[in-house]
Amino acid sequence: MFYLSPMKVFFSVFVAIGLACGGQTTQGDAGGGSCTTNAHCPTGQECGYAESAGCAATGACFTTGALCNLFQPGCSCTGEVINIACNGLPNGYATAPLAYTGQCIDGAVDQ
Repeated sequence: MFYLSPMKVFFSVFVAIGLACGGQTTQGDAGGGSCTTNAHCPTGQECGYAESAGCAATGACFTTGALCNLFQPGCSCTGEVINIACNGLPNGYATAPLAYTGQCIDGAVDQ
């Protein structure tokens, strides 16, 4: 009989999730210049903002990558909750300037 240890099962699931979101690390070639909305980007590209730049981030157009059911909340600089995981953008990029990771607290944004 074939037996997988719990650690091997966990690792296999972790790898499978990583592969499902694999486009995050390999996609995202900037090619459409700067943007403030997706409408400023060529077809098939999305406006993304470097998470590390916080509310000072400027948008750049990226070829969209893989999407999955993973959700990790982030609070945008406008006080809206956004998904910062598996959002079709490269790792480290969000769909709006990011104030902080986690749920927004009463719409308050510390800029």
